[in-house]
Amino acid sequence: MTSGFIHRRVTGLVFVAALLSFYHTAWAAEGLSLGVHPYLSAPAVQERFVPLAIFLGGKLKRPVTVLISRNYEDHVEKVGQNMYDFAYLGSASYVEMVEHYGEKPILARLEVKGRPLFRGVIVVRKDSAFRSLSDLTGRRFAFGDPDSTMSSIIPQYLLLEGGIDLRLLGSYAHLGNHDNVALSILIGDFDAGGVKEEVFTEYEEKGLRALAYSPYVSEYLFVAGTHLPKDEIARIRGLMLEMKNDAQGRAVLTNLRRNATGLVPARDRDYDSLRRIMGRISLPGGGR
Repeated sequence: MTSGFIHRRVTGLVFVAALLSFYHTAWAAEGLSLGVHPYLSAPAVQERFVPLAIFLGGKLKRPVTVLISRNYEDHVEKVGQNMYDFAYLGSASYVEMVEHYGEKPILARLEVKGRPLFRGVIVVRKDSAFRSLSDLTGRRFAFGDPDSTMSSIIPQYLLLEGGIDLRLLGSYAHLGNHDNVALSILIGDFDAGGVKEEVFTEYEEKGLRALAYSPYVSEYLFVAGTHLPKDEIARIRGLMLEMKNDAQGRAVLTNLRRNATGLVPARDRDYDSLRRIMGRISLPGGGR
């Protein structure tokens, strides 16, 4: 464990404690649930989302509890069935949720460095001999969760664009989350894998190299359960959209995602380009 990681973790915990103190108010008894998919380890997800829960809870005068779904499939089901009051969704999970359960009120999507778009990266070790996607024929490939946008769906699309069907890989496996994919390549268990650009940036200095980048697609987003009153949905949406104009809100945003610059409006059609990509592939987990 590096000193930089320890510093970030301690800083994050101090930040959470400061927010708890700042927002220690007499909340109403009934709280709200914020559901998050396990795209990182459970401690990392809590560290990123608890400050947001505290911030929103303070503004709403109601406690907000962060709940982590078992996996992506479980998350889509829980969000679709209104088991969370509001939730954070990966882009592909949102598309799947709408397909199976219908649209939910969109609260906001993430904006990073002024853009509400992101992309994935197929990564290899810096010292590998691979220089193109075609070099991965017969090699070992690491995916994240089968329903993950940037660690499963987009990587498979990139492989197909590079002329590699899954059957042409030597082997592949699903490792649960982006960090697991990156680490498995660094230690040599796999030759290549798919992660989102944010994770690649974090691990680049530790020995990863980008082999291919995906097109940009619409960022992760927050949706509300249809069981919430419309005025409450509007209140939460308004608070999210105003976070970039508030000092505490900006601090919460950059804790949620490095280089986050805001939460911005989104519409269902913003995810149509991803729908087209998903329609062209067969998910490695046996899905579409």
